Amino acid sequence: MISFEIAANKPTDLSPCRDLLCLSERLQGTPARLEDKLRRLGPHSFTFCLDGRKSIQQLIGEMLLFELRWNQELNFLGIFNSLATIRTKTQHFNAKSMVVLLRDVRDLRKHTITNLESLKTQGIQSSAVVSKLQELAENDDNFLVDISKLCSDLLVSNHLMAVESDLE
Repeated sequence: MISFEIAANKPTDLSPCRDLLCLSERLQGTPARLEDKLRRLGPHSFTFCLDGRKSIQQLIGEMLLFELRWNQELNFLGIFNSLATIRTKTQHFNAKSMVVLLRDVRDLRKHTITNLESLKTQGIQSSAVVSKLQELAENDDNFLVDISKLCSDLLVSNHLMAVESDLE
């Protein structure tokens, strides 16, 4: 029989990230997690709007816009350095190439992580900054869940369309 003991003062693996190091690690993984989700789909699926929902590229674009606004807010408060130039200045995300969108995600996240690293080296860990980082990480998770659902639905839809065309 296996028994599990959790010390009362020791956080479990399921506890939310509450410090810069944990949040930084979580946020660094988002671009790779996003790219992994997209590997199963063909390029035609990236701009397809299934059942009136936003396309994958539109969701990625909204994720970029959220992070841009988030970075600008922390920059305004004097917490982050000024933003690097990101090529996402248009909301016509379906017109962009997926390669460019994914590069923008990586570039913007690299900028965010660089700023986080500078906060860690300065020993800054204010609850306001950690709270904002938790918001960004949760936002990432929500977008990734929406993208995962859409990917699954697109795969099923494409499979059903392929089966129907085979029957004709």
